[in-house]
Amino acid sequence: MSEQALKRLDEILKRAQGGGACNLARSAGGYWEACGGAAGNLGSFSGLALASAQAVCCANASCAGFSFKCGDGPTCDTGSGYYKRNVDCGFVKADGFDGFAKPSALPVVPAVSIAITPSTPLTSDPANVTVTWKFETGAVNQTTDWVGQVCVGSPIEDYIEYAPVDFFKGWASGAGAYNFTIFRSRCDNEFRYYRGKQPLWPSGETLGVSAPLTWAGLPWATHPFHTHVAYGGEDTQHSMIVSFTTNSSMYGDGGYVSVMVGTVPGMYSFNATDIESTTYGAADLCNAPANTTSVDFWQWPGVFHHATIRGLAPSTRYYARAVAGEFAGDEITFVTGATLSPAARTTFAAFGDMSVTGYTLTYDTHKDTPDGGPGAVGTAQRLRARIDAGEPLDFVLHFGDLGYAKGAIFLWDAWMSMMGRVGSRVPYMVSVGNHEYDYRYPSPNDPSGVSGGVHRDMPSWFDGDVDSLGECGVGTERRFRAPANGNKIFWYAFSTGSVSVVMLSSEHSVAPGSPQRAFLEGALAAVDRTLTPWLVVTFHREVYSLTGAEQPLQDGYLAWMEDLFYKYKVDLVANGHIHQSQRTPPVYKYKVTEDAPVYIISGSAGAMLEPTAVNNKTGLVAWSGVGSCGFYVVDALNCTHMRLTWTRNNDSAVLDDAWVVRNRQVCKEARSTSAPA
Repeated sequence: MSEQALKRLDEILKRAQGGGACNLARSAGGYWEACGGAAGNLGSFSGLALASAQAVCCANASCAGFSFKCGDGPTCDTGSGYYKRNVDCGFVKADGFDGFAKPSALPVVPAVSIAITPSTPLTSDPANVTVTWKFETGAVNQTTDWVGQVCVGSPIEDYIEYAPVDFFKGWASGAGAYNFTIFRSRCDNEFRYYRGKQPLWPSGETLGVSAPLTWAGLPWATHPFHTHVAYGGEDTQHSMIVSFTTNSSMYGDGGYVSVMVGTVPGMYSFNATDIESTTYGAADLCNAPANTTSVDFWQWPGVFHHATIRGLAPSTRYYARAVAGEFAGDEITFVTGATLSPAARTTFAAFGDMSVTGYTLTYDTHKDTPDGGPGAVGTAQRLRARIDAGEPLDFVLHFGDLGYAKGAIFLWDAWMSMMGRVGSRVPYMVSVGNHEYDYRYPSPNDPSGVSGGVHRDMPSWFDGDVDSLGECGVGTERRFRAPANGNKIFWYAFSTGSVSVVMLSSEHSVAPGSPQRAFLEGALAAVDRTLTPWLVVTFHREVYSLTGAEQPLQDGYLAWMEDLFYKYKVDLVANGHIHQSQRTPPVYKYKVTEDAPVYIISGSAGAMLEPTAVNNKTGLVAWSGVGSCGFYVVDALNCTHMRLTWTRNNDSAVLDDAWVVRNRQVCKEARSTSAPA
């Protein structure tokens, strides 16, 4: 609307009010919408002078206001619009429109106060805080209101964690309280009370903001942190990799770092100095927005150090402490890989899709239902509790979609703090999913050695696009290491006890002639089943599934790999991607086949859950867990019996308990009396 037209409207409005018309509040560039759809409008007008439209509304007690769009001509003498019964459904921005409303009809502008207990700065990582809010004016809206934890200065969509308003105890009274588990990130945090589309869209309004949430007494600036272990080096029995981060660049590129190692807590008999140090800048990422320098994406991530420790004894507990200059990190502990034996008991957790964002991160009794959470925090807590209780757990397989950082350093920090509770106690073996790797435009920065962008060397049925927001695996590859027998953390293999594991990338081709196909064939053929009778393959995206939306992709993966799996008698194929959990019987070519692999989907370790869609072609799913967070534990008890249990996080209920039984010739002398009848 022209400046001349705006001045003309002001003049008309002042004259009308001076002539006895009621006072109306005016909004430029939009209007207040009526609730109730078409029934919310009293009627329309066209070719009417503004003063006349105002007089009509003022004379009608049912009229709360009207929209007004100027007609032709620069002075806006006449226009068109709608009379409104109410103006309760928000302000609609619309070029060329103005809105007019009776002040008494305008909704009360809500204002919310937010408090955090305990008061900051926080002194532990993670920290448990209670967030309370109270409406000072206005009222709560169960449909649209939610509370988000964000970096100070971040836009609405870049939240770390959120909870719908009805998760807060007492919410219906206009005040609520909810417990959050907070992991330290590289930015100061705040909590905001939002009204709008929750929580994935940037539209909405902020009704209240807490004071900044800060940390103190946590020595990130100087000490090593985010320490975790992985199998690596020459073999899992005699070498391990200890990885950690320092905030200062002085400890990279020749600066003094080491890892002290020993078999007694607090007493270290040697130093590991074979250490690789690396980091990455915004320019090292593949595409925008991940390569943008901002609080929401790239900021200084620190220096990542990877120490290869050799000369270790099999099945032995060690204690280690990372050192940077004069500063030492927290002590960690781990057990080396077991001697390869068909009689060895080998136990591991298997899952994908953990995340660090979304209300499945935390959970308390305010939402009284057996399903839902706790999500990512629950997964980490249950794994750590299992370890601390001395229950069997040799390692963790996390096959993609780790923390869903997608280029955001503050989310990497939060997830690494959460993951470290487990990764500082047992080897934490990772591979990439779509949210670590997929990107659109070709880039030489791709750490996997592929630079083809969105479909790279993938066929048309592959639906990868921009899911990493341009991070393209750099963040994962810099933070984690794996055995050097494949392609970094993208594909590799290892063996311990009675189990051999082959970790693959679903985001790269496995077609005949591809590098990953050559690796897969070689890795499967190299397994000595007289030593490790159990053979497990993992990759992120699913194959056999109840979810039919990705049937072409599932069939594509099966065409690439199913014959190989059957030829080499793979026992278990573990996938994620679908935020559910499922298990098949032994299956080959969509038929139950006794010596074929069992397929599991373990994709509900914390990422926002999704419903199931029945795929009639896959009528072979023996168990399906929908709407619950949890993960599988795989327990190879002996040469012939492997147990699969899926446990729900929030109440430890075992919802799936199944056996994979193999009557192998090699197992006859290794049979254990602990096996079930």
